[in-house]
Amino acid sequence: MQTVVETIASNTKLITVAYLSDVSGIPRKTLYKHVKSGSLPSYQIGGAIWIEPRDAAKWFRDHSTQN
Repeated sequence: MQTVVETIASNTKLITVAYLSDVSGIPRKTLYKHVKSGSLPSYQIGGAIWIEPRDAAKWFRDHSTQN
């Protein structure tokens, strides 16, 4: 079974906050706060927020409470 980080990192295209929320269980509102603060790198294209899978995987590794 893949971990959240492995699932995210396996993507080859930009991903959305909704996708991250679905695979991690972290509320969208919380993820959007991290996007807004800049701690979760993202791109805004039109009205949508897009995230590089490698950036999201790194963010999850850096903010993980598991060792």
